[in-house]
Amino acid sequence: MKKRLISLLVALCMAVTLLPVSAITAWAEGGGQLKIVDGYPVGSGKNHDEDCSGDGWSYDGSTQTLDLHPASSTEYDFFSIISGYGNVTKCKLTIGEKATIVRGNFDNAVINNGKISGGYFFSSSSSLINHGSITGGKFLPAIFNESSGTIENGTFISVTNNGTIKGGIFREKPEGGHVAKGYTLNVNLQNTGIYKISRATINGLIGGCYIIPNSDHDTSVTIEYTFSPISQPILFPIDVTFGDTNGTPCLLKDWAPSASYSTDHAPSDSFFVTFTAPSTGTDTVTLSMLTRLVIDENGYPVGPMGSNKKYSGNGWNFDASNNTLTLESGNYDFSGSGTALRPLNPDVNLVVESGATLTGGAFKNEPTGEGAGTFRTVTLNGTGSITAVNGLASGDWGNELYAVKTGNNTITASEPILDINRILLENDDPIYPPDSSNKKTVCINIQQFLNSVSALDPEANIILNQASHGLPLIMASNGTPIIVNAPFEADGGYYTYYGDGWHIQRSSEGIGTLYLTGGKTYNFRYTDPVNKTGQLDAVICGISNDYGIIEDGIFNTTVTNGWPEDDPAKTRKIEGGTFAAGLLYNDGTITGGAFNGKDSILTQGTVLSGNYRSVTVNGGAIVKVNDTHPLVYDENTYDLVQGTAWDLYSYAGTVLTVESNVDITNINGQKIGKAFSSYYLNGETNKKVVCFVMPDSDVELNSTKIVVPDPKPEPKPEPEPEAPTYTLTVKGGTFTYNGGEAMTSASVPVDAEVKVTLNQSAVPEGMVFDLWAMDEASLLGNPAVAYNEESFTIPAGSVAKGSTVTVEAQYRDATIESEPSILGTAAIIGVAGAGTAVIVWQGYRIGMELYEKYFQPTPEETVVVEPTLEGQMTDPIS
Repeated sequence: MKKRLISLLVALCMAVTLLPVSAITAWAEGGGQLKIVDGYPVGSGKNHDEDCSGDGWSYDGSTQTLDLHPASSTEYDFFSIISGYGNVTKCKLTIGEKATIVRGNFDNAVINNGKISGGYFFSSSSSLINHGSITGGKFLPAIFNESSGTIENGTFISVTNNGTIKGGIFREKPEGGHVAKGYTLNVNLQNTGIYKISRATINGLIGGCYIIPNSDHDTSVTIEYTFSPISQPILFPIDVTFGDTNGTPCLLKDWAPSASYSTDHAPSDSFFVTFTAPSTGTDTVTLSMLTRLVIDENGYPVGPMGSNKKYSGNGWNFDASNNTLTLESGNYDFSGSGTALRPLNPDVNLVVESGATLTGGAFKNEPTGEGAGTFRTVTLNGTGSITAVNGLASGDWGNELYAVKTGNNTITASEPILDINRILLENDDPIYPPDSSNKKTVCINIQQFLNSVSALDPEANIILNQASHGLPLIMASNGTPIIVNAPFEADGGYYTYYGDGWHIQRSSEGIGTLYLTGGKTYNFRYTDPVNKTGQLDAVICGISNDYGIIEDGIFNTTVTNGWPEDDPAKTRKIEGGTFAAGLLYNDGTITGGAFNGKDSILTQGTVLSGNYRSVTVNGGAIVKVNDTHPLVYDENTYDLVQGTAWDLYSYAGTVLTVESNVDITNINGQKIGKAFSSYYLNGETNKKVVCFVMPDSDVELNSTKIVVPDPKPEPKPEPEPEAPTYTLTVKGGTFTYNGGEAMTSASVPVDAEVKVTLNQSAVPEGMVFDLWAMDEASLLGNPAVAYNEESFTIPAGSVAKGSTVTVEAQYRDATIESEPSILGTAAIIGVAGAGTAVIVWQGYRIGMELYEKYFQPTPEETVVVEPTLEGQMTDPIS
């Protein structure tokens, strides 16, 4: 059957080939697909005046009109169905509702009831009437967009609009109907003196045009630039300005990122620029050859594409061979902020001639030339480097810049920037950009910064990280902290210097107050109060113990032990010291020290806490404590001044050196030298100065009540701890240790070496010594224990404390010869719980049957048996 069908098909094909050509054409005309030959449908006759039709189309020969009326949506690409002379459809065209023209050239009247998405319509004598939609194409004839018509994209010479226009490129702004907002695009023709642009067309339109962008259909703009008199085109960068006043410009690639250059299919003296038209808020956009100075994202002047030589613009020129930018005229700000130029690459050398002025920026290389002016250096101190300047990142910035002192400069370093010229930067300092969480970036206006702090020289250079952070507290010999190189904050007329666990606040001329915040222990008898090195006479700056322990010191100043609203969890403690002005405030703990007064000049109430006690002189006054004069508050001058006498309070255990204006003969009635560890500092020749340890009671010097102290009890010697021992019993022999007498049972020090010796008189008649048996696991298998010798040693430390060890002599018949090759010093002999001896010789094995029958220990017995290694056997027992 299959062969018959194939034969019939072949016969049919042969029959068709025998028909005349006219018959085949008629067949196509009767219902075939649309074909265009020499501009008219196939079947329209020689003079194109014959009717014909096909699938979804028909041709009226009397009007020479092709009507597309497919039953379903159909796209028509006339380039694929046309042949013969030229590729132009010359007949009139009516496009039905379900037909879409996608490509083709058309030179006659067109009525569109469907859709045109592409094609070139160029009849100069006919028009195009649109009742449907146009989403693309080029239209040279007059377009009549009727009330039902919509234009969304395309290029048009002339449009009479009664419908809707949503997008497209027009020779002039359309009027009437509904027209979306657009703008006029102009292209400047420029002459540089070396070359000039002789012509520029926009999608084939000469001069300006009106563009209506449409987000649903990309409005593609192609500009052809033609040069004269040279033939080689220069692909120059294009500048874009907005509005009639040529407002703030930008590069075409920044305004229209899709912009691309091409010389493909262009004449030798031309090039194309194509981009999708963006929206804009202005009525006019102008494209020009770039002549102003623009710095690209890499820090180099923008110039013609592929240029590696010299190029120039208005007031500047750039030599790419040596990376030298010369400014001839105009003002230039390279700070990268706002409308300023981007920063220059660190490899670019800048020359500023007398007609030009720098108004901002920072540069790796110092600009030269008569117009360069003066700069401030910005140096990053330390081992880090500058990684970005005004947003331009590079590994070549080094650690020093030359900056214009006016304007802002943003600098990023490889490490956090903590201070500028020692001015400490806080976390919320406005010098840090809002997103600089790692503190590596600062934005600084040099002139404003230097003028904002009176302590800084307004003509100074800038040093980033100049200060030494985390400095330890070191006191100068004058009793104030050393603040050289410490970072500081300036607030009005006050400066606060910071170190590791401390800071001091002072005015420009004052001494200031030292705040202890590190939770450390401080002894201010030393210049290094934490590590206690270097001698310090006294502290003269104020002290605020916010978090720490004051161990000692002479304080000729006001002192606070805590402050209102301090963190209660932080320790504030005074253990000692001489406080010539007493305490100003106390919110902590006091266990020692000498204080001039118990009340505060600030609160007018008692400030001391704990078990403080008074010290007075009967018939006299205390003029010095610990060789320190008292200080009192002068209400007129608001200063501390030297007083006449101490109002002394102290704590038990504090060592005091008290100087009175009278001789001191006793302490609480007890003679000097007899109580309170007292003595005259300068000997009996000067009894006005006495040293003693403060008791836990008030003290009256030169008391009229004489008290005889009770004798001190003799101290009882502490019993020495007993040495650890173990119990040793030897049967059939004796033992000795540490050169002592021979014994058979005793407690033996664990660290003693014990010698065990056989008692010959205890050997039974007819028997001889064989070996020693013992029940101590730590001795079994110890190679240092000679079990088969009549005398052996138990090494020191081999038996644990509290153990009980039994060593018993074993005998054998005198007629049985000894076998030393079997019973060596490595034999392990254990005494089982039932008293049965278990012997395992190294290198020999007792049969498992005999072992399990006679020698297997019960679970309750804890005898340790050395495992036998068959691999070590040299003469196994079979």
